[in-house]
Order: sequence, then C-alpha cells, then structure tokens
Amino acid sequence: MSSDNALDIILNFTAVNFISDLDEAAFSYAKSGVFGPILTGETKPIAGTNLPLCLIENPSTFCSGL
Repeated sequence: MSSDNALDIILNFTAVNFISDLDEAAFSYAKSGVFGPILTGETKPIAGTNLPLCLIENPSTFCSGL
C-alpha cells in the first residue's frame, strides 16, 4: 500500500485491521460450532496447519512453490 496523504494511509490500515478482526471472529465462531458441524470440521485441519518456514523467517517475501 502506498499513498500520498496520511489520511489514506490511516484509512487503509484501519480497513485491513477491520477485515483481519472480522476473519478472526468468523473463524472462531466456525471453530466453536456456531455455523454448524460441517464448518467446525473444516476448521480443524486449518487450525493445525503451520505457516511455511519461508513466511516465518521473512514474512515480507513471497514463498515460491506453495
């Protein structure tokens, strides 16, 4: 993200955080069974998946081969 003024940067940052929080809440609800047993079952493999080593070592890079 880039911008010429501070307000755009703040709004972009706020939007990214809002979407991230929304995603976290939706996943938490799905994991707890609010959206039904099928989605609860789908969250188990996702929750047990570790990040690729290339993202752990350098989060700003793109991992090839994923």
